Order: sequence, then C-alpha cells, then structure tokens
Amino acid sequence: MSARWRLAPGERAVWLTATTLFLLVTAAWLEHQITWYLAVDQFGYLTFAHDLLAGRVYHEWAPFQWLARTIPPRTDALAQAYVYDHGRLYCRYSPGFPILLASWIGLLGDDAAHYLNLTLFLVLLSVLIAVQWRLLRSRWRALAGTVPIVVLPTSVYLWALTPTREVAAHLSAFTGLFLLLRAGGRGLAPWRTAIAGVALGYAASVRPDAILYLVPATLLVAVHLRRRRSPFGVVARIGVVGAIGVVVGLLPALAYNWTATGNPFRSTQGMELDQFLAPLPRSEPTPAGGAVGYPSPGWHGGTTSDVQGGGLRLANLPRTLPANLAFLIEAYTPALLAAVVWGGVVALMVRPLVFVTAVPYGIVALLLYSCWPRPDPRYLIGVNLLLPMLLVEGTVGTLDLVRRLAWRGRVEAARRLAFVAAAGMVLALVGAFALRPSTSFGRLAVPILLIAAGGAGMAATWPSRRVVAIVAPLLALTLTGIAVARAWDGLDRRAGFQRPQMLRARDTFRRAVEPRAIVITTEDIGRPAENIEYYSGVAHALYLTDLARWHGSVFGVALLAIQAGVRPYLLLPVSDPERPKILKQLAGVFSLETVRDIPPAQAVEYFVAAPFHRGVHLLLERITWPGFEKEKQGGPPG
Repeated sequence: MSARWRLAPGERAVWLTATTLFLLVTAAWLEHQITWYLAVDQFGYLTFAHDLLAGRVYHEWAPFQWLARTIPPRTDALAQAYVYDHGRLYCRYSPGFPILLASWIGLLGDDAAHYLNLTLFLVLLSVLIAVQWRLLRSRWRALAGTVPIVVLPTSVYLWALTPTREVAAHLSAFTGLFLLLRAGGRGLAPWRTAIAGVALGYAASVRPDAILYLVPATLLVAVHLRRRRSPFGVVARIGVVGAIGVVVGLLPALAYNWTATGNPFRSTQGMELDQFLAPLPRSEPTPAGGAVGYPSPGWHGGTTSDVQGGGLRLANLPRTLPANLAFLIEAYTPALLAAVVWGGVVALMVRPLVFVTAVPYGIVALLLYSCWPRPDPRYLIGVNLLLPMLLVEGTVGTLDLVRRLAWRGRVEAARRLAFVAAAGMVLALVGAFALRPSTSFGRLAVPILLIAAGGAGMAATWPSRRVVAIVAPLLALTLTGIAVARAWDGLDRRAGFQRPQMLRARDTFRRAVEPRAIVITTEDIGRPAENIEYYSGVAHALYLTDLARWHGSVFGVALLAIQAGVRPYLLLPVSDPERPKILKQLAGVFSLETVRDIPPAQAVEYFVAAPFHRGVHLLLERITWPGFEKEKQGGPPG
C-alpha cells in the first residue's frame, strides 16, 4: 500500500473515532425521525413483500371478489400502487426492494420493516466512504465527502426514514462501483467484475432507472483497461463477464416483468415511458412540491385514463431542468456549487477516475430526471451522493494541483493558482454574506470556504509543501462536528407517527368498524386508505379517486358491498365538497349512521395525517341498506 494511504496510529485513531461517532449519532438521530405513516410507495412495497412471503406474486384483494365485474378490465388499483389486469393484481414497482424487504421481515418481523432503510442508509454511507477512500486515496477526504450528505438540505437522508426503494438502489449501485475500483495496484479480476455487474444489475432490479450507473461503471473499466494497455482478449473477457453479471442482477426484474406483463423487457412501470416523445397536454396543472413519506399536498391519483402513465416526457425538460438546477443552487449555495463545478475540472486534471465516476452520471441523471413533470429530490439522490466528492476536489483537491505544478518546477504558476483560489474563496464568502443565506450557508458554506481559503493561502506561501495533510483532516473534523452537533440537537424530537401512534390508531379503528369493512375516504386529508389497508387488520379502503377512475360511485360500492356481506363506511371531512353529492346519491335507498364524530386532534387515531394540516374534523359514517338488510334477516321489506 502506498505511503499516502497510511495514517499514523494516532491519526488513524482520531479518524476512526470521528467516523464512528458520525455514524452512531446520525443513526440515533434518524431513528427518532422514522415515520411509520405509509404513502403510496411504502404501501406498495410492504404489500408486495408480504405477498412474496406468502409465496405469491399477485396480490389478492378481497373487495375485487364483488367489485371486479364493475371496473375496467385493466386499471390502476390500491392508490395506483397496483395494476388490475384482467383478474390479476400486480404491483407497479420492480421486485428488487420488495425481495429485500420480505427477507428482512421474514427474519426480524413486521415492525422491523421500518428500520430496514435506516440500516441500508448507514451501510450506504460506509460504502461511500470506502469508494471515496479508493478514489481519493485519503480517509480524511472520504469522510469530508460523505458527511455533507446528511447535513446539506438535499433531502437525501430523509429516504432513510421510510421503507422505499431509493436507498437500496443506490447502495447496490455504489457497491458495484466500489468493486470496480482496484486497491493496492491490483488488476481488475474477472470474478470481481462479475460480482460488480450483479450488484449494478440488481440496482436496476430495485429501480429500473438505476441502469444509469452503468455509465460510470463502464467508464471506470475503460480507464482501468486503457491504463494497463490490456490486450483485446482481456478486454473481451472483462466485458463479457461484466455483462453476464449485470444480466444475473437483472433476473428478478426480468422474471417479474415476464410474469406480470408477458414481456421480460416491458417493465411494470413501462407505462411512464409510453409518451416520452409526445408533446405536453394543452392544459396541465403545475404540480406542487411534496414531502418525504407523503405525496404532494392534496395529491390525487390520476383519473384521465384507466392506467396512469406517460409522466416521463422530453417536453418537460425546459420546465423541470431549471427547477432542478434552482434546487441544487439553493441546497449548496452558489459558492459551494461553483466549487463543485471547479472540482470536476480538478478531477479531470488530477484524478480522472473521480471525474468519470461523478461527472457523466451527474449530467445524464440531471437531464433524464428533468423529463419528469416536476422536480423531485428523490430523483437526484445519486447526483447528491456524488457532488460532495467533487466539492472536496474543488477545495482540497486544488491544493494537490498547486503542489503538482510546484513539483514540476512551475512554482510561480503554482503560487498564482493558489492566490487565485484563495481570493476566489474569500470573494465567495463575502458575496454569500451579501445574498439571502440558504439553509446550508451558515451550516456548511462558511466553514468550508474559510478552511479552503486558509489552505489556499498556505499553499501560496509554501507551494511545494503537502498542505493538504493539514487541510483535509481539519475539513473532515469540522464537517463531522457540525453533523454530530446537528444530529445531537435532534435527539429530543420524534416523528409524529411511529409505533405507539400506529398501535393506538389500529386499536381505535378496530373498535370503530365491523370486521371485513370497506372504508371510502379521500386523498385530500392525507393517505388514510393505505394505512387502514395495511395496519387495521379489519378493513379495506379505497379513495373517491379510485371510484372516479373506475367510473363508479359510492352508491354502487355500497350496493355491492352490502349484498356481499361487507359493511361500507365513509371517512370524510365534515366540510368535504363531495359530501353533499354523496349524501344526495345515497338518499332514498341507504342510510348513514354517524359512528364517530372525530375532532381534528384525534384525526391521527383514524390514520389521517399529513404535513399540510394539523388535524381535520372528520365523520366516520356507517352505510346501511335498511330494506335489503331487514329482508335478509327475515323481517318485512322496508
């Protein structure tokens, strides 16, 4: 191992202590923030996982036994998490994450499902440190390039708080990239390439768009083979085993696609690509921003077609790309984002492997995800996992470039570069103070720019010295201190819906409704249907939006449900604008009995929660059909 990879025993102990403290305190803080409240995606993954544990791929939803003949032969169901296709109900999402989730639940139980993503996120942070350690050949830089992920307001860490596939996809992809980075001068063995291919392929079995990671993976292999001047036979062997590995990793997705759609290459979410080249609809509302764990405020499933799709369109690019860039500027501040861009230039000159790992993926991902109708931080997770590494290159890596120039005898050029870098950092710092500070300004921009400016000043004074040996540990320890202090401050707060709230809501709901009930509710108040369906154990649920998509009505559901021996309920706000229409629809045949008049403070006990309200005045009403039920019981007809 090269000497510059090694740390003195004391320095190694400090690094290990700082890294361990960062991971442990971050874990404790995130555990406090885990939400058990389910939205569309979480419900879909958990339901799919339980089906896999039961030995089946298709979901069995009891209400379809009496509803199926009234709905379109192929349509979205279960809040658009599933597709009903001629009697079969399959999940829209790829099977990679549900397979992991099913294994986790099978080993540790249902409650442990909510801690899977936290565990995966901590492993992801560790893998990112390892990847950067190999790329940058410095533990301190690796730590400094990882800590900002949980400090910058990019929402990356929020996906550790809820069971969704994002963390698993990126963990699998970065594991593959790590395996492609040779250590200690060793070559790239075929077995290593094959395993990396499996990891990269499995990432796409988790999230199909994770196939983008094949861009940096291919470039890493190409740079490695070119440096070693490998003969064609070696290149062919590496390429073949890598491709085989990718296919093996993709097998779960290919098999599931074949089972569900009849075509292994037709993804169960392929409907999103159906109109990629089509123009935008003439009248399309601008979607609002959302929050992690919940869709956007007031989000409703689509009703324009039986199966919603066509979201990914090239025509969205002019609108969404500027919004994504604005999000990155706000999260990083213009000064730090400029350092990121400069870091890409430094990487190209000093460390090409860093460049090919981060820059091509970042560009391709930013362009592709800007084809969605609205900006969404979840799509930029991979970008925001890589940009902090370029930030380190743009600050600390600049000092390497100065030293390289000095060692080549260009001392004055080295001094000028260092002076320009120092002046640029100072000007960025002064300019940032004059602008409206973003969340990350005081938290990260100031200390990073101060340390970078000081390091550049030292390099200007002593261009041949290895100034980075002081600056890199100082930067890493400062960022770690900020992250630990922030996490520590958050240990006195917990998320509003965790296991105790779930148990209370489940118990409350079981006392309020009859077994085998069907609850009709609205998406205006949060995501009650998914939570009733998954947690209550006594009721199924659907949204008014589902009925609109199926061209159905509350009247029709009540008619079929009661005939099938299922009790229908309404769970709606008192002031819901649809409520008078529903009452008029039911009048004359059905009766409504108020089971619970729910004040806003108790709404969460009926699985009603959202970041855009603090409670809603609700009515839980039982729908009865007096004439039919009396006749069924043997009494005189009503």
